[in-house]
Amino acid sequence: MRRFSHLAGLFCLALAAPICAAPLLKPNPAAAKIAQASDMAALHSEALHGKLTPDEKFFTSSALRTCAGLRGYDPTNGRGARPPLPPPENMAPGTQRDMAIALRKSCVWLTQPPNELIAEADRLKSEAFRDRSIPAIGDSLADMAIKGQVTKAADLALEVLESRDAEAILSLKRYLFADEAHSRMREFRTLDPSLFAEAWFAFACDNGAECGPSSLVARAYCAFQGRCEAPFYRERPAYRLKPEEEQKLRETYRKFLEDVFAKRQWDRLGIRASRYPGVESVNRIPPHGNR
Repeated sequence: MRRFSHLAGLFCLALAAPICAAPLLKPNPAAAKIAQASDMAALHSEALHGKLTPDEKFFTSSALRTCAGLRGYDPTNGRGARPPLPPPENMAPGTQRDMAIALRKSCVWLTQPPNELIAEADRLKSEAFRDRSIPAIGDSLADMAIKGQVTKAADLALEVLESRDAEAILSLKRYLFADEAHSRMREFRTLDPSLFAEAWFAFACDNGAECGPSSLVARAYCAFQGRCEAPFYRERPAYRLKPEEEQKLRETYRKFLEDVFAKRQWDRLGIRASRYPGVESVNRIPPHGNR
């Protein structure tokens, strides 16, 4: 058996076969656990009694936000284009209606009004961040960068990248664009932000992030916007690409991300961390306006 393992290792080394390579990211089991929960009130009770891990608290906060949205909460205070979700009985039969009903059932035992659910979601997210939940940290970095905490956010972004937590890395997309890191990537002086964003999203999803039809984000996307195809991240209407765009995404940006993560060369992402003082002056071309 030892001889066989040794020969198998030599075979992988010689051929550099993808099947032998270690996964680039690590799935976070807390994301799947919370997405599969059928009673958010029970989950919230566990959080209040200290029975959830920091990561589970963070994903519970996301679930509470969805429940608040189902009850009419508008995070844009009327500025957004998303219409309120109609009652399921007024929706056409189909997957969107089924998903809306399932989400409502999972929220039915929560007695708080929408604004209180949002406040509780914020509290749980803060607790998760304080307790060093990597997904909570990753989700908070865009706001930190916008508030001017540039170096602190960048140093924490390196922690997220080093963790290889697929959920946290998925959320880093928002931070990279909030901090305009794409304007400092030395390999892309004319980077297409929309294609790079899609490449980042698909890279995380294909490497362990919860992006399938049962994930929290996909269920909310289906219920609120009617995009219920699987896998959900391949069917988003904003990213129905032309053949030449698909080729560029696959052969340029996706290949770039796989190489960065394989070699752990985070400075190539344009992150202004304290350990990368030269990144700031790499690329002086103004960032692309299309995000």
